[in-house]
Amino acid sequence: MNKHQVQSKSSTGAKSAANAERGRQRTSSQSQFPAGAAQLLQLQKAAGNRAVAGMLQASAQSGQPVAQRALRKFRPKGDPKPELDTLVSMANKLDDLTMEAHGKVISALKAGDPSKVKDEGVSEGHYSNWLTNCGPMSTGYVIEDMVTSKVKGVQGYASQVTYGNARPDFVITDDKYSGVVDITTAKEAGHVLDKDFNINSFDYVSESLYPSINFDDIDKSFTFSEEDKQIIANAQKLKGQAKLGKMMSRVKGQLDLRIEQGFIDREMAQLASDAREIMKSLDLSNSEAVTNADNAIKKVNSRAKTVDSKSIDIGLVSDIITFINNRYFGD
Repeated sequence: MNKHQVQSKSSTGAKSAANAERGRQRTSSQSQFPAGAAQLLQLQKAAGNRAVAGMLQASAQSGQPVAQRALRKFRPKGDPKPELDTLVSMANKLDDLTMEAHGKVISALKAGDPSKVKDEGVSEGHYSNWLTNCGPMSTGYVIEDMVTSKVKGVQGYASQVTYGNARPDFVITDDKYSGVVDITTAKEAGHVLDKDFNINSFDYVSESLYPSINFDDIDKSFTFSEEDKQIIANAQKLKGQAKLGKMMSRVKGQLDLRIEQGFIDREMAQLASDAREIMKSLDLSNSEAVTNADNAIKKVNSRAKTVDSKSIDIGLVSDIITFINNRYFGD
């Protein structure tokens, strides 16, 4: 992906004028929307989405702003088999629509005219919130609404359907297979992996990612920043590490609670203290060390049951590792 850099004006007078203009805009009813020309929308109308995607390299050289996007696949791990062609095609369609919606939104922000997308399928609530609280989250809802409106009622596409304790943005299905496609900004790449649903029940899982929106310099929102690229490339690793950290912290917190309950049962508190000590320097890549930690936790759980038969077991380290590997790195 090429990085399209926008050259800033060096003239002090020009900067002062630009700052004054920004100050004037902030006091208006559309203060969140910087002014400028809406070039991308015109280009899309003239050339079409696929053609626009093909122009990325040329546009970076010529200075023409064109939005970038990325369809990041998480499942299956390798190349999809031919029987998943229908799902892949449906995911590509959602990705096309995401690019189109992102481009229109950026054009609206550039022009300082949110009404450009008001009739593009955006819900009244999301549109109103966008006007008063324009930011990454409210803009994301606008983009998602725009995409949803294009596939509403189309066979095989379902949006915001509850699975487990989560609602994937889109569930796509054919006669035999099913998949999930989430729409999000590059800075949230891997977000779908954090959603609480059985990811292994789907044959295909991906995210349609658009460049993070730079509200201080909208021109930079057409292309992925270097930070965007790094997050996309390392999405599984970053999300997996973050989730692992949270789950391990929870185990340590539960052990600390057992230690604090020494007034109830000293033996349980001592066992918890022993387990907590093992956890301090635990090497998760050392299977023997993980087994030792698990055994120490099992002793705490067993003793806790004698104190309170309804006591909830503290999770085992090996189970956490298995979950992380399956969820974030498995096929």
